[in-house]
Amino acid sequence: MLRRLPAPLDVPAEPPPTSEPAPAAAPDELPLAFTPELPEPFTPKGFERVAFRAASECGMGLDVVALDCSEYPCIAWTRATDDTVKTFSMSGCAPWEEAFQDRTMVVASGQFKEGGQGARYLAWMPMPADPALNRIAMRRARERTDGMKEALGLR
Repeated sequence: MLRRLPAPLDVPAEPPPTSEPAPAAAPDELPLAFTPELPEPFTPKGFERVAFRAASECGMGLDVVALDCSEYPCIAWTRATDDTVKTFSMSGCAPWEEAFQDRTMVVASGQFKEGGQGARYLAWMPMPADPALNRIAMRRARERTDGMKEALGLR
């Protein structure tokens, strides 16, 4: 099942007047945009196609539960459905490797319940090849994954 994140809140074009100007956001803190020259797998539609293929074809027992394409690069949130699978990696997963090579960040989280482990979730994000964009994506990923963990009730 695919659940999309709610649209960002509308922010007024001009903030209310204050006595001090608001500090400008540092470039590292601004979301990265989807540019026209991105390879197709990095676009929201292309990423969705790759994420679902990888989840179904790569033997890790994953269900895609959410895609975050609110900014570049997209993040696929998956839930592990097979308790016998202990290792999760996109290495050797043809659909993912063909699209993104070996540039992947993964974040694992779980829902814990009394008496044992609950559901296991993994977030998969292909990293940009450009080192400057890579640094920004890594900084932004923390905020983005924290938000999704909260929405899914994860630690």
